[in-house]
Amino acid sequence: MSLTTEANDGYKRDAKLLQDLLDSEHALESPIDLDIGRMRIIELDPLKWIGIDIAPRKLKLTNTGLTVILSAKWPQGRPYLSGGPYEGNYTFAQVHFHWGENEMRGSEHTVDGASMAMELHVVCFKEEYETLELALRRPNGVTVFVYFCKVMNLQIFTLNETHKLYHFMMSKNS
Repeated sequence: MSLTTEANDGYKRDAKLLQDLLDSEHALESPIDLDIGRMRIIELDPLKWIGIDIAPRKLKLTNTGLTVILSAKWPQGRPYLSGGPYEGNYTFAQVHFHWGENEMRGSEHTVDGASMAMELHVVCFKEEYETLELALRRPNGVTVFVYFCKVMNLQIFTLNETHKLYHFMMSKNS
């Protein structure tokens, strides 16, 4: 057996393990506390983003009162991803944020019980369902990539810029 065959078998085994976990009842309940001590490394085919390097022709930023949603329109098709544990392509839908009143309690999810200042969610839907709304009705229709954000240096913004950003984030329908 070659190293390539062994690697592919390992990728398939770990992808099936991950898919079985995702298909199990209550696997996607939120919020999730990531317990680092219980995690293990799995090997999957690499995720591939296609078209992510093409600039959108239009961006829309919407404040819902609960989050800020960033969506976009591209000159041709939307970016999508494939590979990893996924069967088929997943199309980019939007990015949204979760934050709190201070840098200690902003994220929806936690790591070993600790909250982060903010969380960014990249939402993608399975291409065959054509829209996010239709994909939300399917168990394998949507995937969300979660990025935790830390406050590093707020001095990069001027006071006026910070005030405008704060006003936008706190004002519904702005």
